[in-house]
Amino acid sequence: MSEEMRNKCSDLAIENFKRGLNCPECVIDALFRAGVLEGVDESVRNMVIGFGGGMGLTGNVCGALSGAILANGAVWGRNPWDTPDEERGHEVAAKYYRRYNKLVHDFEAANGSVNCRDICKPWETWQEKGRRVNCMKLIGATAAMAYDLIQMDNETAFALPYGQNMGGNI
Repeated sequence: MSEEMRNKCSDLAIENFKRGLNCPECVIDALFRAGVLEGVDESVRNMVIGFGGGMGLTGNVCGALSGAILANGAVWGRNPWDTPDEERGHEVAAKYYRRYNKLVHDFEAANGSVNCRDICKPWETWQEKGRRVNCMKLIGATAAMAYDLIQMDNETAFALPYGQNMGGNI
C-alpha cells in the first residue's frame, strides 16, 4: 500500500465534500479520481446517491461507510452464478463477508457508531459547522480505509478473522 495514494484518496474525498458531493459520492468519486477503481463502470458513482445522510437522510448506516463497502464490492465482489448452488450461500459467509466485516468494525471503532444519527448526535442541527467539519474528516478517513481494503487481495481477505457477526462460529 502506498501512503501517498492513501492520502490522495483522503484528500480527494475531502475536496469532494467541500464541493458539495454527499458522503458516499465523496468516497466513490475520490477512489475513481485516484485511479483506484480503474476498470469499474463509472455508473457506480451514480448508484450511491441514495446512501447519503444515512440512506436518504434517515440517519441509518453512514453514507461514507456505504460508499466504501460499495467500492470494495465493485473491485472484489463475485458473480454468484459462477458458484454452484450448493456452495453459494456458504461461500459468501465463509469468504467474502470477512472484508466487509473488517471495514464495518474498523469504521465503528474509529467513529463510535456506524449510524449517521449517532455520529452526528453531538450537534443540534445538520447545518452546524462542527457537524460538517466532523463529517468531512470522517469522509477522508473512510476513503483511506476503503483504499486500504481494496489493496487487499481476496486470498488475504478470505483469511481475515471475523469480528462480531450474525453467523456465530463461521
